Formats: sequence, structure tokens, C-alpha cells
Amino acid sequence: MPKIAPFVGHDLSCALTSDCLHDNVAFVASAHDDLIGIIDQDETLLYWLERDALYVDDVVLTNQDITNPNVNPQQKEKYKRMLGMYASSNMLLEQNRIWSWNKFSGEL
Repeated sequence: MPKIAPFVGHDLSCALTSDCLHDNVAFVASAHDDLIGIIDQDETLLYWLERDALYVDDVVLTNQDITNPNVNPQQKEKYKRMLGMYASSNMLLEQNRIWSWNKFSGEL
């Protein structure tokens, strides 16, 4: 069993409520494996895997802008980075190197 800890790397949860860590990024993924995202000091970028829909907003989620990730070149690098983090985190889960909330939540 991997070490049970809520974060891979640094705890960036304060980035969701305040400007506490300049130039840091938080990668988020839903427990049902259908939504992934990157949150940084400038924007929230969420991607629905099943619908191939990208949701781009400011950090406090005030807009409702859904675009195709293949169209908007401004989000292209973040989109590629987000997919890389998604693939990497799934590989680490399969290798039992990080914990899965679905698998270990009963033991926490």
C-alpha cells in the first residue's frame, strides 16, 4: 500500500481560496475520472473527457465559457500539460505509488 497522503507534491489547496503561492499550479481530477483541470493564479481550466469540452474561467469561476481545446491556441500549452498530468497520475495509480480516493477512502 502506498503512503496515504492527500497530495502528490506540495499542498496547493490555499490556491483555491487566496493568492498564497505565486506561480504555482494545482492539478485536480474528479473521483469518477471524467473531469480534470489545472488551476493557477490566472485561470481555471477544466476538461470534460467524455464530452471533449474545455471550460475556461477566471480563478473564482464567474464566466461560462466552453470552447474546443483544439481551437483556442492560448490554452493549448496548459491543455497539453493537463493531459500529461492526467496520464502520469493514472500511471502512478496503476503502479500503486500514490493512493486512490476510491480505493483507500474507507481506511482514512
